[in-house]
Amino acid sequence: MISWFEYLLICTAGVLVASRIIGWRHVINIRNYPAAFFLLMYITYALRPYASYVFGDGLVLFDLLLPGISYMADRDKAIIAVVFCLAVVFFAIGYRIVRPNEVNRLTSAYTNLKCSGQVNPIYLRVSLLVIFIGYSSFLIARRGFLGYGDRNIEYVVTKSGTILGNTSGYIELANYLVITGILLYYANSRKLHWTLLIVAPWVLNQVYFGWARYLLIVLGLGLMGVWLFQNRDNRVFIKQGIIVIPIAIASVFLLLLMRTNREFIKRGESVGSLVEGMQTTSIDNAIGDFSGFEGTWFVISTINYRKPLYGSSIIYNLFVKPVPRILWNGKLLVREFTWYDIFNHYSYESYLYSILGESEDLWYAGAVRGSIGFALEEWGWAGLAINFIITGLFLGWIQNRVSTAQASNPVWIATYAATYGMIGLLGRNDLFSVLTNHIFLFYLPYALLNIWVQRYHRLELITT
Repeated sequence: MISWFEYLLICTAGVLVASRIIGWRHVINIRNYPAAFFLLMYITYALRPYASYVFGDGLVLFDLLLPGISYMADRDKAIIAVVFCLAVVFFAIGYRIVRPNEVNRLTSAYTNLKCSGQVNPIYLRVSLLVIFIGYSSFLIARRGFLGYGDRNIEYVVTKSGTILGNTSGYIELANYLVITGILLYYANSRKLHWTLLIVAPWVLNQVYFGWARYLLIVLGLGLMGVWLFQNRDNRVFIKQGIIVIPIAIASVFLLLLMRTNREFIKRGESVGSLVEGMQTTSIDNAIGDFSGFEGTWFVISTINYRKPLYGSSIIYNLFVKPVPRILWNGKLLVREFTWYDIFNHYSYESYLYSILGESEDLWYAGAVRGSIGFALEEWGWAGLAINFIITGLFLGWIQNRVSTAQASNPVWIATYAATYGMIGLLGRNDLFSVLTNHIFLFYLPYALLNIWVQRYHRLELITT
């Protein structure tokens, strides 16, 4: 059994090999996606368990769900280290295949354009309209601000879980369009003070209710993504960076802070009391939202009893989940949607329960697989190559498309920023489990807007 220091060294070696495949200069440039991806994966799979076992009490929080997991994960950490290295190397291979351009190529042109005061009025009006829709849906779904929504929540119990039943999922999801609009607004106007003023009520209410902790990370890192597009020699870059960087850090800090008590504002608790609570609790509990290590171990330890899902959950998330329940009243949940349930007419969930017992059911109740665990559960050992090569290809394609876009088109800058924010979720979840929300919140609205504006300009040229 290797030591935790050796575990850390193996994980570090994996990141260095992956960085060599992509190219050192490309990776150390924080404007390029691999820098953020490797950092998040390293924190989730290397630093978090290292801190929990070396500086903590040697117990991970999920020992409450799966007694004995702390000892067994410690015992098998050599396997997890190797799996982690393979995951980041496969990501590097996928990213290298695309050979994306440096984002730096566009930043100077974008900065010069914005310094000249050029703001596209079409994108400005559309961004404000999207923000308005987001705020309106918040009022509809939550029945108002500051706590009134909790009194109107209704639930529907299904055979494998409980779902929100009183509002359409699209109305519920649409309140996050505030982020969609605000990233586009900031990319188009570059006016940070107005950006923060507009988004502040939404953020305050999310924190008040204790909702959308991970969407707050998308917002914080997304704003940082737009800011990164500016030329580093520009004074505005420095001035706004003094504000944007603390906001990005604060979004992560809020994630950890709200873990102790998601409704600390509603219950009248101060930030100081929560910080004190974090200091008295275990290290693993304080940083437990960087989940993934123990989830990966759980899937690896039970992989011989599992049958790969072969993409069924991916198909569910992309094509089944978006169908409104009002149109499909008996729509299955993801745990009921497997090829075994559909074609063999037996419950794969019941099979797992019969093999793994209560632990499988408890695990679904509150823990996550981690991006590596999701990949292994979906495809078996082949998932390491499939999921992470596709993740590298996807991020590489987005960056390549952004780096060749016109500086006058803020849609691609907003797309880059939204994807930068999404990377903050890719340690806890894999690409496919977060992609559906990003498609409907960012990629689809931005794509439709871009098509419409381009068509509008063509018609304008024809008529003039």
